[in-house]
Order: sequence, then structure tokens, then C-alpha cells
Amino acid sequence: MQEIRRATSTATLTSSFKDLIEKKAEESNILFMPVSGRYQEGKQVYRFGSSLLYLDRGVIFVFNQKTWVPTSLQSLLDTAG
Repeated sequence: MQEIRRATSTATLTSSFKDLIEKKAEESNILFMPVSGRYQEGKQVYRFGSSLLYLDRGVIFVFNQKTWVPTSLQSLLDTAG
């Protein structure tokens, strides 16, 4: 039962964090959408402006030409804006 609660909690966190990113993108007039058929470590990859990102346990990972690196939402907004 504990495992189910933890999985549900993680899914809710990811979903609400994705919603927050989506809201910030909309407020800043930045494109935010899933990249069809693209996944990293089993997670959906999204386009945020010109950046590619995926979310894992409440952390934003951005592709920087060679590797995926964790970043903050503010850094993501600063880079895209």
C-alpha cells in the first residue's frame, strides 16, 4: 500500500509541476509541447521554446547539446526568454 501511495504522489507531483511549467510558458508566450515519440529514461521529452526538457521527480532536465542537465524553472525561463 505504501508503494501505491508513493507512486500516486510522484505522479501527482510530476503532473502539477508540468502544469506549472505549462502556465509559466503560456504567461511568457513560450511554446511548451511534447515531442512526439521522444523519451528520455522513459519520460516524455518536451519542447520549451528552443530547449528540450524532460521531468523526473520534480526536477527539470534540459538537453545542452551533449547531455541532460538539471536546471531550475527560472533558468529555463531566462534561457527561453
